[in-house]
Amino acid sequence: MEMRPVLRLTHQHLAQLIAYCVVYRSYLWQYVMPTPERNQAMRGIQALQGRLEKACEQGQAEIALSVTKEEKCTIKQLFTGVTQFYGAAPS
Repeated sequence: MEMRPVLRLTHQHLAQLIAYCVVYRSYLWQYVMPTPERNQAMRGIQALQGRLEKACEQGQAEIALSVTKEEKCTIKQLFTGVTQFYGAAPS
């Protein structure tokens, strides 16, 4: 049996993570040339965003999400991309 990591988020952190998904998907759509890799990244982030939004609708103070290997990779890619995006943005 595979042990999945659990992501524990407050409602505020969940909302921030959803916002990062929106920003990064928008960036990929507008500024990155269409490639199979970009499209796969967008699909992964969109799936993660949908799952996060569904968890947000529950309205609990803290949410524990079991994360698959693919979602873990998507989250890493999301944070790397958002960090690079904000790092390159003018102040």
